[in-house]
Amino acid sequence: IKSVLKNTLPNADEAINGVHTSTSSPTPNTSGQLWFDTSGSGELKVRDKDNTGWDALSGKITSVSHGLRTGYTDIRDSAMTDTGLSVSHTKLTATSTLYVFGSAEVKLWSSFSSVNSQNSSVQLVYATSTTTGITPSGSLDAGFMKESGMETSATAQLGFRYTYIWKCSSLAAGSYTFKVQGNCSTPADGGSEHGDGTMFVLEVEA
Repeated sequence: IKSVLKNTLPNADEAINGVHTSTSSPTPNTSGQLWFDTSGSGELKVRDKDNTGWDALSGKITSVSHGLRTGYTDIRDSAMTDTGLSVSHTKLTATSTLYVFGSAEVKLWSSFSSVNSQNSSVQLVYATSTTTGITPSGSLDAGFMKESGMETSATAQLGFRYTYIWKCSSLAAGSYTFKVQGNCSTPADGGSEHGDGTMFVLEVEA
């Protein structure tokens, strides 16, 4: 028995903790004890130095989804409208956090016939137009143009590219389709053209 133990644990010259693998924590507990918690997607936890609780060793990316679109969508509306850029993701656990990345080209145009500026905003939604659990939950500037210094005898047009990362927390496990919506400030004088873009979702377990 002694020979087997020494061959199995050649560097062990004092008491050590094994890794407990289960959906529930081990008992009794000791500081430094390792527990592979299999109750969710699985994470490694360590018993704290005061032997009072469990700490996750680190967050980890458990799932990644990617979305891509080519072409463009013209928006002539001050209300938020789908831009055609979207990504679908199946959230594995309720305890994870989703980080949604979105980036696309936006072109603004205006004749400046009644106003001297035009701007466009974007927002992230799911389930048609739901923003619950998304940070930030409101619109974000994607581009701005002003008449001063621009040619006004014809329609003026400027192009931009926005890049945002939204944090989505407190969402239940399940399937989601995230969409980027956009608008323009003065539809009667122009609009916003949302072009080629990409999105991806990172699911991170605490």
